[in-house]
Amino acid sequence: MDEITRFLEEFYASLPPQKADAAVRQRLLNRLEAEYMSYLSQGRPKKDAVSLTLMHFGFQDALDAELRKEKLLDTYKRFRTKYPLLIRGGFLGILIVPAVFLILMFSLESKLIFLTAWIVSIILLAAYLICVEYIDYRYKKLLESEKLIEGEQK
Repeated sequence: MDEITRFLEEFYASLPPQKADAAVRQRLLNRLEAEYMSYLSQGRPKKDAVSLTLMHFGFQDALDAELRKEKLLDTYKRFRTKYPLLIRGGFLGILIVPAVFLILMFSLESKLIFLTAWIVSIILLAAYLICVEYIDYRYKKLLESEKLIEGEQK
């Protein structure tokens, strides 16, 4: 078990530190420990279980890919928690900001300026909503290509 922890420490020592590393590191450690325990439950000696576990996850490319997958999944989960607020804010912006410009357009002298601001605000807020949806779409495509989410409703 100590060999697995030491291996992960050496692996993470070569990587630049990130905010989500602690959670990702713990998930990876849990997966390695589960793999180790499954080898032990099959009746393998401790030394063989450690070597098979590290052989399974130990190749640098495989670990890099696993780390990228975990970070991608973590950032997608954080995005999905903010997603309803982003959409709600965009729709509220489409209702409120153009309404304010419309009221100002009819109450003040410079109608052309407020008409232009009204049109530009609608276009910018629509572009914002399109970007939020595109980010969600790209995350889903990346996760599907990595086979991290399956059977998602389309």
